Amino acid sequence: NTNRNSSKQGGRLQVIANFFQNLAPTRRGSQSQNTQQSDSPVPPEQSTSHTDLLPPISSSHLIASKSHNTSYASHAYLSSPRDLSPGQKNSIVITNSPSPIRRTVEQFREDVLRAKESGNWQPVLDFYSAAFDSFIELNKTFKKDPEKEYKTAENHGIQIEFVNTVYDSLMKVPNEVSKETLKAIINCLLKDKRPHGKDDLRAYLILLQNPQFSSLSAYVIFAHLLRQIASLSDHDHHFLVHWIKQLQKDRFRGILERLHNFIACRLFPPNPEDLPSLGKCTWWIPSATKVMALFNAANNLTSPVPLVPHTDFYNSTLDHLDLMAEYYAWQNPSSHAGFSFCQYPFILSIAAKRMILQKDSEQQMIIQARRSLVAKVQRRQLPDVGMLFLNLTVRRSHLVSDSLNEIAHKQHDLKKKLKVSFAGEPGLDMGGLTKEWFLLLIRKIFHQEYGMFTYDKRAGVHWFSLAPCENYQEFNLVGVISFHILMGLAVYNSINLDVRFPSVCYRKLLSPAVVPFHNPRATVGVTTSSLDDLKKMMPDVARGLQDLLEYDGNVEEDFELSFQMLRPEEVEMLVCGNPTLVMSELKKVTIYDGYFWDVVLHLPLEMQKKLLLFATGSDRVPIGGMGEMTFKISRINDPDLLPMSHTCFNQLVLPPYKTRKILKHKILTAIQNAEGFGLE
Repeated sequence: NTNRNSSKQGGRLQVIANFFQNLAPTRRGSQSQNTQQSDSPVPPEQSTSHTDLLPPISSSHLIASKSHNTSYASHAYLSSPRDLSPGQKNSIVITNSPSPIRRTVEQFREDVLRAKESGNWQPVLDFYSAAFDSFIELNKTFKKDPEKEYKTAENHGIQIEFVNTVYDSLMKVPNEVSKETLKAIINCLLKDKRPHGKDDLRAYLILLQNPQFSSLSAYVIFAHLLRQIASLSDHDHHFLVHWIKQLQKDRFRGILERLHNFIACRLFPPNPEDLPSLGKCTWWIPSATKVMALFNAANNLTSPVPLVPHTDFYNSTLDHLDLMAEYYAWQNPSSHAGFSFCQYPFILSIAAKRMILQKDSEQQMIIQARRSLVAKVQRRQLPDVGMLFLNLTVRRSHLVSDSLNEIAHKQHDLKKKLKVSFAGEPGLDMGGLTKEWFLLLIRKIFHQEYGMFTYDKRAGVHWFSLAPCENYQEFNLVGVISFHILMGLAVYNSINLDVRFPSVCYRKLLSPAVVPFHNPRATVGVTTSSLDDLKKMMPDVARGLQDLLEYDGNVEEDFELSFQMLRPEEVEMLVCGNPTLVMSELKKVTIYDGYFWDVVLHLPLEMQKKLLLFATGSDRVPIGGMGEMTFKISRINDPDLLPMSHTCFNQLVLPPYKTRKILKHKILTAIQNAEGFGLE
């Protein structure tokens, strides 16, 4: 077995030698000797649950075929230095004189400065070649104390300033130095395929920060680094996550951007011939995505404020994939072998998640309707169109009770398309009546007089009422239906609700369920909360507690008190839409001649929202902005009428009013008296 492993390793090194033979002059004798010494057997890859997605490195992955060797070689390195004058570039000298490798930050900066002035880059080249030649050398170079082990997750033991200085300088050195650095990294990855301790994890973290991996020409090497990191054990990943969260914000964001670009270029390469064929490196994208998952976990640990917003993890390139195929592969792992981006939802944008949710909702509606139709036929009953929908008929005077009763008795139809009708009113629901029903019901339930929720004006959010409840069953029915089913129905039917819960509420919805004492059939999420969460829903109480925490005296004696998948933000956006209204954006997607917009754009924001509600049935902006909305203004030839609307089609009907003053008066009259169907 030892001989066979040695033979395989020798074959890999021969491939590397062939890979670089035409790039530059042969490496110095000492470096060639280092290469030969690395022919020792390499331990086999450690087994993980992801080995089917992340196959071991092989020469066929590094170089797709012999015919591609030249093209890969020609793109293997970064461009020439940017900070050298033409005279300095022509006077670059590389000699074989020995140079000390162990340097401090100040010594290294002096070496670079002298190299720029003299054109002799040999000391700098020697430093990069030696420092990146193995994991051992990386630790000797960048470890705070080479003799200390640093085995805790709280301290990575890396000289961050030195690493930053070395990498910043690497982008300004001659091309030859860049090439030698990448050659050293290849040797490093081949020698140290399997980590044996925390020093090896530390080396991975140092290599990840290399800015050379921003270049398409270095993607082959970057891919193998990502594969090795992705294949680590969960225990090693735990340490890496805690070390990653200690990175500076700009370095963290830089690595994240490189991972995004790597995935995007692998999916849609600008020049396909620059990279190996996708069929020969299917492990590239899973490796990069799993490494990005480590950064996402690290970002979530940096509370209360993350290093970067969660939206920085969105990769908009994925919006152009067949997302439903990704979704079905994730939902049916037995029938679809391989990787799916849905396994890592942090990388999918809110637009991608909304599209998946809408498509899945439509399919579920079709499935439910088909089942109802088949059941009717099997019972030899005449099918009707109404059975294909979730039909709710309610009275305006008993809106809440009728709605709750209808929903409670039609639980089996909740996945069908929703259709609403108001008793005694003519109107065919093409979407507008559904919008109005949601709006009116939410307003009734969340009104303080109903007693279900309270509203904090300073925070601008609702919360569950703390007042004692006389009828627990009714309270539970309203709570479950309004908080769970109504939100689910709204998202399922692509309706934005005017509900204002703090983010902890949506985090609670997505938390694991437990069985409460009072109602064994209900599932309630349990989540951790903090003082920052309290500030968002009860700022006055939170401020008092903050003052109490900062109090220097003895609290007990002085006060006589004692104390015993989708993201939450994304769920809020899906349920509520975007509360920010920019009416000028709506103007851009509307074709209209006249002074309508002159009047509307000068209305107060509250009146603009009421106008949007009057015309579309919702005062919220779609997630993607006004550009996703279709808005039509049509004409009716009776100047005595008030403006009218068809909320099903987002259509506003305007008579030809003679003056701006009349138009403004009529619009304000209409939007302030807009409840009901067929108002004139």
